Amino acid sequence: MADPIAEGCWQLPDQAIIRIEGPDARAFLHGQFTSAVSTLEPAMARPAAWCTAQGRVLANGPLWPSDYGFEWMVARDLLDPVAQRLRLFVLRAQVSISEPRDSRILAALGARHVPEALHGLNPWSVIPTQDRLWIVAPIATASRPAAWCVTSVPGKEPADTGAWAAARLGGGWPCIRAGTSGQFLTGALDMDLNGTIDFQKGCYPGQEVIARSHYRGTVKRRLAYGVLKQEPIVPAEAGARDLYAAGATDERPIGRVIESTIHSQTLHVAAEITLSDWPRTRYALGRPDGPVVSLQPVHAPAGVQPGAI
Repeated sequence: MADPIAEGCWQLPDQAIIRIEGPDARAFLHGQFTSAVSTLEPAMARPAAWCTAQGRVLANGPLWPSDYGFEWMVARDLLDPVAQRLRLFVLRAQVSISEPRDSRILAALGARHVPEALHGLNPWSVIPTQDRLWIVAPIATASRPAAWCVTSVPGKEPADTGAWAAARLGGGWPCIRAGTSGQFLTGALDMDLNGTIDFQKGCYPGQEVIARSHYRGTVKRRLAYGVLKQEPIVPAEAGARDLYAAGATDERPIGRVIESTIHSQTLHVAAEITLSDWPRTRYALGRPDGPVVSLQPVHAPAGVQPGAI
């Protein structure tokens, strides 16, 4: 078990916003993203992903309506390439895509740090307060509220030291970044289970592949979360991308790390695993004789009791 995750309010310098505006913005995004943008109301946000034609995730993050049109939070190292690629699909649509550099993104975890007006609200609720816009995060619980905050007002909040990322990964919400963009199918991030994909909407890039896998029940790789607690955490282990069967002579990877972070001398890992390997397989990080990470599927297979994560 990992140590309790610290509560607080932090800046998220690794996150940025893409702004999409114009008369055709809603229809344009509805035809590009996995979620139903056509029914997205002002007081709501939704998880949204943009995929390749092969159904692999290019970027993901919360999407919400704003006074400008729509705003989409993505990893900062994907800001420019994703915005540039989106512009290629605008064609004759009346859509403008920009990157507002004056926005600061914060994250708050715990009742002392999340405004009381947000306590107990449904995930993805959007609440404006003075010069801030709050979005209730899907990792929020009755005992531990959690939210993102977007503001243009300067502040002195410390940067996240891994606490928010650890809570997010533990809740099953990894973030695609430049190093993983275009590598993972939506099923590996449980997007068909957590509301990121709307199977009732029309076409979008990758829709045919994603829908076929979903309805045929052929999603074999799923999202898992686990921790590695040791002191110190070796940088090579923290940056490892492949998982191996512990102690195996076969050096072929059997899983991949989607995102990881260090918090309180504990490495938190969100990874793609093959369900047929679990739970009998012990997963080694970086190499077959590497440190073992105890992984559990975020959404346990039917008939299997998930362990405590």
